Amino acid sequence: MIDVRQHKIGLAVDQSLSREWTVRADYAGTNDSFLVRYTDSYGSLTPDLYANPTSLPYADTMQGGPARLFGVMWAHTFSPTLLNEVRFSPQQINFTFAPTASTSANPMAHLPQVWLNDTMYSVYWGGFSGGTFPRGRGHKTLQLQDAVSWTKGTHTLKLGVDLDILLVKDQIPFNSDGTMVVSGGGDCSAIGLGAAGEDSCTDLANYIDGYLGSGGSISKQFGNPLISVPTTQQAFYAQDSWKIRSNVTLDFGLRYEYQPPDANNVLPYPSLARKTFVTDPFFERHEVKPARHNFGPRFGFAYTPRFWQSVMGENKTVIRGGWGMYYDAFFTNISNNTASTFPNTTGGSVIGGTDRGLQNPLNAIAAIAAEADPANTVWSVDSNLKNPTTHQWNLNVQRELPAAMKMEVAYVGTRGEHLFYNEQWNPRVLETVGSLNPRLVPDRGSVLVRANRGDSIYHGLQTTVTRQVGSLALRGAYTWSRAIDNGSEVFTTSGGTNRWINTNNPRSDRGPSVFNRTQRAVFSYTYEFPSFKDKGFLTYVLGGWGTSGVVSFQTGAPETVYLGGYDQYGDG
Repeated sequence: MIDVRQHKIGLAVDQSLSREWTVRADYAGTNDSFLVRYTDSYGSLTPDLYANPTSLPYADTMQGGPARLFGVMWAHTFSPTLLNEVRFSPQQINFTFAPTASTSANPMAHLPQVWLNDTMYSVYWGGFSGGTFPRGRGHKTLQLQDAVSWTKGTHTLKLGVDLDILLVKDQIPFNSDGTMVVSGGGDCSAIGLGAAGEDSCTDLANYIDGYLGSGGSISKQFGNPLISVPTTQQAFYAQDSWKIRSNVTLDFGLRYEYQPPDANNVLPYPSLARKTFVTDPFFERHEVKPARHNFGPRFGFAYTPRFWQSVMGENKTVIRGGWGMYYDAFFTNISNNTASTFPNTTGGSVIGGTDRGLQNPLNAIAAIAAEADPANTVWSVDSNLKNPTTHQWNLNVQRELPAAMKMEVAYVGTRGEHLFYNEQWNPRVLETVGSLNPRLVPDRGSVLVRANRGDSIYHGLQTTVTRQVGSLALRGAYTWSRAIDNGSEVFTTSGGTNRWINTNNPRSDRGPSVFNRTQRAVFSYTYEFPSFKDKGFLTYVLGGWGTSGVVSFQTGAPETVYLGGYDQYGDG
């Protein structure tokens, strides 16, 4: 498939190239069944005008790469009451944001990146990197699952294990080639810009004359561009489905999961300790502690009432309910951010100056050395980082109605605890409105930490009506719900970075989630055309066709007013 789209910037065109093919084989015998499947896919966007829309053509990048999935399933029946299922699945993704071949071959590829701060801030020249490219995710996963089902009397027991080996090779972007931001400032009356004695030099004039400008800056970083770590995930579970009576079934079980924090701990400086980060030396190593208490109990029931038949009907009503605890996984984007900033990367910067600022700033970038500057920005994680917990529960009633209709009404709830969230551990302190003191720890820069103080709650009333008449199936669904949290995403959602309005109070941003949609209605249909009585040519050409359609309506998303460039959170 080729998707060619005209981009808004000049006549630039990006091409989205993708392919996918699948091979599958099945075998079913008396006691054994096998399934083998392999899927190979590839996708790319070249040049990448989505993630890199402001580059000049010589500095274009691309995004994409292959994904492969191989799966084998073997089910063996030992007896009518004993079944074993084994699944083995190797998987691979190798997705990169990288320079195109022509960009890599260009002699300008690894020059410092240059921005004009006032007149051309949205366009840069020089090198392609700028601390953003290249980056990528190379993950290989080997997954083995085994489950044994045993029926004994009114009980059906299931025991299982899920083991994963992950081989992670992630490419980390940082400002390895250097960046120069040029501003205005200085007296340029001698060349006809403004009056003598005025701050009349533009950023372009300063750049042409080899100055940085009074508000400009240069910076460069040094570090390891590759995270390579083998790690594991493992889960063990047991459950029992107990048919107490012909109309009552109970399900209960327990699942245990463990994922070591290897992706963080492979770094030289994996995390910060909340209680001591202020007094800890810059280069003190704190490993993320393992979370070994991820037990997830589950409970559910199904009941068909056999009373009040005038309302419930005869075996036409089912009441179901359940509750369970679940755990989210660590993901490498968090540890990659930690790897890309101080102290895992070091470097230096020069800010501004007087009059027209620093002279010959490009030469000054080459002279920047790796330094332990306490004012450097830090992205890290809490040393007590744990897997977020989710509680889910539901209660629903399904009723068969006259005229081939079915109706279901359900209450669904979800509670998220210890969710990943951004915390600013070294905010600026407001002295008066519009005035900022130095940071809480004056000799340190911004310390942005991913921790577990995110919290969410969801309540929903869900109703569904379906009707099947011959080859026509109709479905209507309506949901009234409310989603509330104190932060909807660990990175950025909308309108700036996701932070609490009061950096020390997790409840200060509690309100409607960005995922909240108070009302949603969906209507759909499917229709299979009648088959022909004649089994000849018309049956093969016109038989087996169908049509379907969906229409949905929903209320809008909540939004926080964002004033670009204004520090509404007071965290600097």
